[in-house]
Amino acid sequence: MIMKKILLIDDDKVALAAAEEILQKNGYEIIVASDGAKAFDLFNKEDFDLIITDVNMPTLRGDDLTKLIKDSP
Repeated sequence: MIMKKILLIDDDKVALAAAEEILQKNGYEIIVASDGAKAFDLFNKEDFDLIITDVNMPTLRGDDLTKLIKDSP
C-alpha cells in the first residue's frame, strides 16, 4: 500500500486525536494543524494527498482555507 499523506485540521483536540488515531491505524501519514492559518502555512511547505478540515475554527475558517487553497498557484 502506498502511504498517503493527510493534512488534518481541527481545533477540537478530542476530535483531532480520534481522527488521527483512526487514520494512522489505516496506514496514513498524518500531519495535524489546530487552525486554518497554521494549516495554510503547512500546505505551502509540504505536499499532501488529502486535506481534511473542520469548518468552524479560529483564525481562519475551514471554508475560507479551502478557498485559499483552491486559489493557490
